[in-house]
Amino acid sequence: MRRLGFTSIRLKLVLIFMGILIGSCQLAFTFAINFYFDKVIKDMETQLMTESGLIKQLAEKTNLEAEEIIRLSRTSFYQTDAYYRVQDIPVTLDAKQLKLLQTGQSIYVSTQRENREIRATLFRLREQYVLLTPHVGAYFDPVAQMMVNTIINCAIIGAVLILIAVRQIMKPLKKLTEATREVAQGKFTVQVPYKGRDEVALLAQYFNRMVQELKHIEYLRKDFVSSVSHEFKTPISSIHGFAQLIQAESLPRDKFLEYTGVIIEETERLTKLSSNILKLSRVENQTMITQRSSFALDEQIRKTILLLEKEWQQKELDFELELPKTIYLGDEELIQQIWINLISNAIKFSGYGSCISIRLTSLEQSVRISIEDEGSGIPEPVRERIFEAFFQAEGSHAREGNGLGLAIVKRVTELCRGSITVQSVEGEGTTFTVVLPWLESELNMEVMNTHKGHESLPG
Repeated sequence: MRRLGFTSIRLKLVLIFMGILIGSCQLAFTFAINFYFDKVIKDMETQLMTESGLIKQLAEKTNLEAEEIIRLSRTSFYQTDAYYRVQDIPVTLDAKQLKLLQTGQSIYVSTQRENREIRATLFRLREQYVLLTPHVGAYFDPVAQMMVNTIINCAIIGAVLILIAVRQIMKPLKKLTEATREVAQGKFTVQVPYKGRDEVALLAQYFNRMVQELKHIEYLRKDFVSSVSHEFKTPISSIHGFAQLIQAESLPRDKFLEYTGVIIEETERLTKLSSNILKLSRVENQTMITQRSSFALDEQIRKTILLLEKEWQQKELDFELELPKTIYLGDEELIQQIWINLISNAIKFSGYGSCISIRLTSLEQSVRISIEDEGSGIPEPVRERIFEAFFQAEGSHAREGNGLGLAIVKRVTELCRGSITVQSVEGEGTTFTVVLPWLESELNMEVMNTHKGHESLPG
């Protein structure tokens, strides 16, 4: 098959085409023969009746013997048989037919020919009885032969044409196959150019898009590995260095406390980094919310603020809260990660004595929470990348985090079928807005306090 230039799909298409062609022609031939058989037989009967009349006229107008007339009238379309006695005729005749036959009329009689029951013509010619029986094969054999020849010619011509067509169709598929092989080898720069609007063009389009996504994922994977290695290497190097200083020198009490403090701080950083990596891995591999419970969303935010009390008290921050009573159905543990990271970021980037505003608003189809600080703001180039894992803007606060918090927030909101947006002005502050949809038919929401007021926690 390879010598003929066939690949498996080509051979399959050609064979399928030929099978369909031959099968459909065979069925069409069978239906046509069965449909037209009765009509052809009827025409043959009429022709034989006419032929019998012509033979009888010939006998009346000439002095030829009956045998000579019969011999002259023989053709390849019907068989002529002569009998001297009625008893010798191989058909069954009733009294009415015998009477018509004796009066010189031609009659139809039934006889078996070629496994079919057909009607022949019987008439009297002088002292003999003549039976004209049609040759059915003489009528249908040429048609059958023509159909067979047509099928063979169509199959040959169709096979050649379908092979040419398949070769044209296979060209872009070959390109896709080669491109797929390169992608399997880790080459994510390959693209398959293909113009058109057919299914192959759509396949090529999605293939190119897939390669772009794989290239992006590969870049993120390498960047992730590099970032994780860097984030772990820095505190480990610090711990190693200060541990050596403590071991190598007889340090005064204040230096010992300073060095051990650094070691404790770096270990806490490693612990937080490991915890965040595990959280990110969990939400990245999770495809849907499986654990749902009703909880007070406003109380969850208040508890998160109290959880971070040490951080905001050190900066003497104030909180301006608008948190009406709101019952939400969702994964309480996952959603709390949103507030821990966003409020922690707001505290980190806020100046001493400034204010953080948190507002919760219940809408018809969702709940909206905005967290606004009065910090340094986020520069425009940085704003587009803040939700990437391990991304940290250059600045004094980069040392305090690991760039995973906002990536976790982004993924959790996506799992909740919600969204998060950011608005920021350099030097004035930043506002993160989270929108979480209500879960229809499962929501049990109670709003007991609808007045708008401001609650304040002491700084």
